[in-house]
Amino acid sequence: MGPPIHYYHRSDETSLCVDIARAVGRLFDVDPAELPPLANSFDAEAAEAVLESESDTVVVFTYLGQRITVTSDRVMTIESPVAGSGASA
Repeated sequence: MGPPIHYYHRSDETSLCVDIARAVGRLFDVDPAELPPLANSFDAEAAEAVLESESDTVVVFTYLGQRITVTSDRVMTIESPVAGSGASA
């Protein structure tokens, strides 16, 4: 069995950073403001520019041990590591 995958649809009204923080906050059941700065993990501004300029684009990065995938059709998935798989959180 693969790792659990959590699906989110990005808002049309907020930035990629806000959408990611809200989704990860929900996943960890914490206020998004309490999470470490996303900028320490990846360049959201550059990712958003690529996602908006290209069709069928996918951006993948790791944040707080979670594999996050964002697509140009505004779908975001968060893949949690499987316990005992050697993946670190």
